[in-house]
Amino acid sequence: MKDESTIAHVIIERCYLRSGVIFLFCLSCYFGVWKFVGFIPFGVGDGVGFDGSIYLDYILRLSRGESVQGDPYRLIRIVGFTPAVFYAAIFSVEDASSIVRFQATFNAVTLSAVVTILSDLLIRLTEKPRMALLVVSSMFFSWAWLVMPVYYPLLSDHAALAISTASLWAWAVGRRILLGSILFISAWIMPGLFIVPLVLLCLPFRKYQVEFQWRWILWLALIVFAVFCLWPIVNLTNRQILNHPIGMPRGWPEMKGVSLIFLCAEILCVIVFWVRIIGEKNRMYLSDWKSILIGMLTLFGSAIFIWSFFDWREGFVGPPLVEYLYLQSVSAPGKPAIAHFTYYGPLFFVAFIAGIRSKISLKDSRSYPVFVLIAICFPILFIGSESRQWLYFLPPMAVFVALNGISLKVATLGVVFAVFSHVVYIFVRESNFYFSRQGPWMSIEDYFFGLLFLLSFFVIYLLINKSKRA
Repeated sequence: MKDESTIAHVIIERCYLRSGVIFLFCLSCYFGVWKFVGFIPFGVGDGVGFDGSIYLDYILRLSRGESVQGDPYRLIRIVGFTPAVFYAAIFSVEDASSIVRFQATFNAVTLSAVVTILSDLLIRLTEKPRMALLVVSSMFFSWAWLVMPVYYPLLSDHAALAISTASLWAWAVGRRILLGSILFISAWIMPGLFIVPLVLLCLPFRKYQVEFQWRWILWLALIVFAVFCLWPIVNLTNRQILNHPIGMPRGWPEMKGVSLIFLCAEILCVIVFWVRIIGEKNRMYLSDWKSILIGMLTLFGSAIFIWSFFDWREGFVGPPLVEYLYLQSVSAPGKPAIAHFTYYGPLFFVAFIAGIRSKISLKDSRSYPVFVLIAICFPILFIGSESRQWLYFLPPMAVFVALNGISLKVATLGVVFAVFSHVVYIFVRESNFYFSRQGPWMSIEDYFFGLLFLLSFFVIYLLINKSKRA
């Protein structure tokens, strides 16, 4: 009989070997995408893109010690490009292509490491290695995670993915100070990113005594609240819908009525999440007042720093978010959901179904904080179609799905569809490679193409579940 220390040593060696294989595999995938697809051919030089050209200018100016004023909305995101600023400063880089290549490499290495860490975490939490790896693979092979970090490197989106995943790891291993630090810095990386570490800090990782209860009064109250919030959509004119986004009209105003029906159905489903959370018997969301207080104070401190360091009275302070969300919601029937399916992959759909099916309790009560995150993100996702604004909810979706368990067949289907979609978009929709995945800029043809993908996945998903019950 082997000594226990020897067995433990072998297990540790296997874990390190598995992590090394995952990391190198992810890195090789990024290298393959880089070589096969290249950089985005828009903006000032390949790989810079639209907002990227602005970030590049700020990176170069800051590396030379120059001050940048008049653009607080983008300046706060420069924190996510700190390595690129130091790289340009140390090596006196002035060439745009060098900055782009450095950022693409940094993104690939960072996100490969993040995938490795998340894989190891979910394997330990679920004790189901195959299922955990398949769920993480479905996330990794999404457009947001696999292609964009090297195809369009100069975006803070990629730092947001890393920050979101780091928040989940710190939450799961009980590193409260680290999670608080992540919360403080997250507000500087991307608008709304703070939601992930804030919720996880307020709801520590532990087993919760979750007992969902249905309350019709609460359901009706939430419907009234939703109607109040979304009523301005009804008053949008056909001209407004058609001409959004500005400069590239993609709206389908003739279908506004059908779009509203789709939106109402989706919001009714989301209300089910919130009836369960607010009506939960033991009020788990109020179970740790100390953590809630610490989280709110940390976020308040970060907000004070942001308002103190930047002059928000001049320059670009951000787009009219609510107006854009309303316009995106009725651009075409169900377009936000279709856009997210093509951008996040099948994990978006699977996470939603897993949340809806949690009628009485959760399969793993430790996932309750992530369930709250899921409930927060889906109202936004069903209204707004610009997926990259909310991509930091993708890692929580993976954790929620993994902890609550899905069949290996469904997990495998998610990976297959994620990979297959890239192949199809490269060879079939090649002329519209970038905009075909960007919700507001999706053409009607891309919309129907994404709808076909979503329906195909849904049909196969139903067949798998039917055969499982049989």
